[in-house]
Amino acid sequence: MGYHPVSRIPSRILDFVSSARILARAVTRIHLDATSARAARRTPLLARAGLLLGTAMATSGCASANYAPVVTPAGEYRDAHGLADRAESYSWSEVDDVRVFLGTLPEGVQLHDGKVSVDAARYEVLGEVTAAPKGSGFARMNVWFYDYPEDESWRKGLCYWQTPLVWVTLGIYLFVSPFNYPCWVVDGSGASDIEDRKHRIIETLRKGTKALGGNMLVVTGLGSTTFVAAGSSQVLGGVEMTHGAGIALRAKSAGP
Repeated sequence: MGYHPVSRIPSRILDFVSSARILARAVTRIHLDATSARAARRTPLLARAGLLLGTAMATSGCASANYAPVVTPAGEYRDAHGLADRAESYSWSEVDDVRVFLGTLPEGVQLHDGKVSVDAARYEVLGEVTAAPKGSGFARMNVWFYDYPEDESWRKGLCYWQTPLVWVTLGIYLFVSPFNYPCWVVDGSGASDIEDRKHRIIETLRKGTKALGGNMLVVTGLGSTTFVAAGSSQVLGGVEMTHGAGIALRAKSAGP
C-alpha cells in the first residue's frame, strides 16, 4: 500500500478560523443582548397600553339602548312610514324647540282615560307618538349592527368591525374577546341608568312630535318591562323605563 502524506494546514489559517468563530459568537451574543434590551423596553410600554385600553373599556361599560319613534297621525288613516323616517333623521339638537310636559298639562289641555281634549283656539292635536326599544336580543349582543344612541355613536366605530368576527367564529368571539364587552346593550337598574333611558325616550318622542309638525309634547306614559315565567303568572323581574308614549300638539299661540 502506498503512503500518502497528510498535508498540514498552516497555523495562520487555523488562527484566522478560530478568530472568526470567536467573533461570530461575540456578535451573536451582542445581537441577543440588544434584542433582549429592546424587548425589555417594549414590555412596559405594551403593559401600559394594555392597562389604558382595559381601563377605557371598563369605564365605558356596556352600551345603552336606543329607541325607535312610532308616529300615528290623528284623523283619517294614512301611511306614516315617511313620518317615521323623518323622525329618525332628526338629531336631539334639532328637536330642542319641542316643549315637553311630563306630570302636568298646559293650560287649555285636558286628559281623560288616555284621550286628550284641547282648546281648539289654542292647540291642534296632531297625533300620537311612541318610543320602543330598538334591536332584537342578537343585535344587542353585537351579532348584528346595533344602532347605538346619539350620545354613544362612537361605539359604532368600536363595534361594527367586530360583528363579522362574531359570524366567522360562530359566536365564540362574543365570549373570548374583551373588546366586545362595550358593544353589548344592557339596561342597567341604577338611578342614573333609569334617568338616562328616560332622557332618550323623551328625545325620541320629541322627534316623532316634530315629524308631525308639532311644537308641544304631552307625555302620557313611561312604561316598564316585566318578565313573567312561561306558562304561569310568576313575575321573574323587570326593567324600569323601557318605553314611552305621548300626544303631539301644535300650539297656535306663543305659549300656554
